[in-house]
Amino acid sequence: MQVFHIGLDSKLFKNPLDYRVQLRDFWPALKDALALQRTQLFLWVPVFIAAGIALYFNLRFEPSSFVATSLVVFPIIGWLFLSHDERLRPILLFALCVGVGFMAGKLRTERVYTPILSDEVNFADV
Repeated sequence: MQVFHIGLDSKLFKNPLDYRVQLRDFWPALKDALALQRTQLFLWVPVFIAAGIALYFNLRFEPSSFVATSLVVFPIIGWLFLSHDERLRPILLFALCVGVGFMAGKLRTERVYTPILSDEVNFADV
């Protein structure tokens, strides 16, 4: 099993600018790393939900509801069609958790939405 190291001082990245060759080794290494973590995958669920929330609140624009919904629906569709690969299931689960976190941020924003006044409001004499 090949160990995948990320970092400029890594054995895998001898030249920091030569990263294209190593990217093809990333997905198999990620699948193998997740297979080793199989008994502890549940502990990673809140981390990926929090990553989805952080992703939503770090955007500089307001995404549509379609984007938030698609981040939840596409991993579910992937699970239905690609769940035959045991090593791909955790990646789909974590993608779903990121989508759920993103959707939670969107729902919270829509829930506390208040209209913003376009003009300054002055005092009125009565």
